[in-house]
Amino acid sequence: MARLSKVLFAATLIAAPATVFAEDPPADGTATPDGGGGGDGTAGGAPAGGDGTAPPAGDGSMAPADGAMPAPASLTLGKGKIVIGGETATINMSADAVGKPIALAPSIWYGVSDKLTVGLTHDGGTTKFTPRPGLSLQAVSILGVSVLAGKAGGICLTGEENGCAKVYDNVRLDALFSVKAGKFSLAAHPALDIGSFDPFLLSLRIGALGTYAASDKITIAFDPRIKIGITERDFNKESLDVPVWVWYHLNEKMGVAVNTGIAGPLDGFGDAFVVPVGLNFSHQVNEKLGVGADFSFVNLLGKGGEADFRALGLRASYAL
Repeated sequence: MARLSKVLFAATLIAAPATVFAEDPPADGTATPDGGGGGDGTAGGAPAGGDGTAPPAGDGSMAPADGAMPAPASLTLGKGKIVIGGETATINMSADAVGKPIALAPSIWYGVSDKLTVGLTHDGGTTKFTPRPGLSLQAVSILGVSVLAGKAGGICLTGEENGCAKVYDNVRLDALFSVKAGKFSLAAHPALDIGSFDPFLLSLRIGALGTYAASDKITIAFDPRIKIGITERDFNKESLDVPVWVWYHLNEKMGVAVNTGIAGPLDGFGDAFVVPVGLNFSHQVNEKLGVGADFSFVNLLGKGGEADFRALGLRASYAL
């Protein structure tokens, strides 16, 4: 009962914003198609709201060729739109393990309607507002102690001797449902995660994606989620992940960000939580193509934190 209470409490914290703002209408009632930039290129132009704030450059918003700021939009693609993106390449940069492994974590997102976007992902469901290297966190039990274990998502290229347990061993089905669009934008962000095919590790992810245009230069993004293990319950445990990004818009097409947060298993959180610190860069090349790079100290300030564990992500996305 104690474990169930923790899960329900955390899920309530994540779901609460969606309930609070569910009755607020979109800023202009429309969704701007995404041109595919940051992590997965999922959303339309970043919330410009009433102050005309531009999205993080490289996020793939459909900015005009002259660089004019995009119109307000929801966090979804718009009906019939397709974006291929993801944390395209993830490279381990840890001490004594550079390039071990290297993995590709592509994603494809489709706008079912103006409010609903679905995606097949390999990077933990990152979005253009919330990119980070495609290292998934899975709560597992090791010698009876619940900890978070990292794993490169997608297609692992470097072989077993260089950090790849298997070539391909995980996939996720993500969804974004727009709740509010404008200066403050919010979308429900649930997913089904297959963390491994053998053994078959299936988890349910409950979360919310949000952005807030603090000014015409600064946007705050967040993507909290709780993961609930469904299969292999002995070591597929519940975990909480609360990441935050602060974007600074250099201009209409370029943006930089610092990101941090806290993550850990619900069971024994205080003994195994991690606090990453990362830097992001995004650039919108044209209306369809966006690129970016993400560097992260995987656990700089958490339990047993140190600077030796590092990861680099390289992004490219394209709107069809």
